[in-house]
Amino acid sequence: MRFSDNRAGRGFSKPQYGPCAACGGLNHSTHYCFRRCKLCQQVHDTGQCDAFNELAKILRTKVDKNDISPELQKIVFGGHLN
Repeated sequence: MRFSDNRAGRGFSKPQYGPCAACGGLNHSTHYCFRRCKLCQQVHDTGQCDAFNELAKILRTKVDKNDISPELQKIVFGGHLN
């Protein structure tokens, strides 16, 4: 008796992805691109996100630091999202 498998003729090969539309990588799809910024979804160098820098500037100048959650303070005043 032969057992059926759920491979549907695919064999044991890895899934094939086309080039990632965001970064051009061949081993992942755009939905799983680890090079994209988590805020603006674009690929750029670390610390170069215009959206993050604008948001951080607004929070630094116009918002009382005590009104911001500790998690957001850590991101805005201590780092970046890349």
